[in-house]
Amino acid sequence: MKNVTKILVMLILVLVHIGLDQRLYFYGEGYLNLGSSLPLNIKPEHRNDFEGGFILWDQHYMSLVGKGVKYSNSRKKIDEIVKYGFSDEKLIVLVRDIGDDCYYVEISKNKNPYTRQEFSIIINREEAVSNLDDYQWIEIRGNEKNVVRMVRIRSYSMIVLILLVLWVSIKKIL
Repeated sequence: MKNVTKILVMLILVLVHIGLDQRLYFYGEGYLNLGSSLPLNIKPEHRNDFEGGFILWDQHYMSLVGKGVKYSNSRKKIDEIVKYGFSDEKLIVLVRDIGDDCYYVEISKNKNPYTRQEFSIIINREEAVSNLDDYQWIEIRGNEKNVVRMVRIRSYSMIVLILLVLWVSIKKIL
């Protein structure tokens, strides 16, 4: 009976770890990436504020949206990502610029074959974007405490799992 309990505890710890890691992927903190992904092969990454903060990369690790990014069709420079939303084919990012103005950066697949660019990036004012309820939203700013808590729980679950496996292994040897 004790072995069944140990196996059950190990299974629960593994499931907690995987479940939290899948949720943390969207905050740039996950590393397993099991079934979780953003459209257009865009990857989120969390960085410390002095390294530029949260950033969204393309598949070639070119920064699409992040601190310091400036687009050719706009004079505004991004200061931070507030939140982002995604659907199957599009990603919309609410950003704040250095002047504390908020606007949306809309990223979708480029359908113009003559430009040879992979993405179409459109910058809109807040009021110009419609159907925001159609997207799954990830809050970056204002959600830092919850993310830190999930990272800690994920780490603790892995530590307890490793200690439990070591304890069972050592007990078998003795």
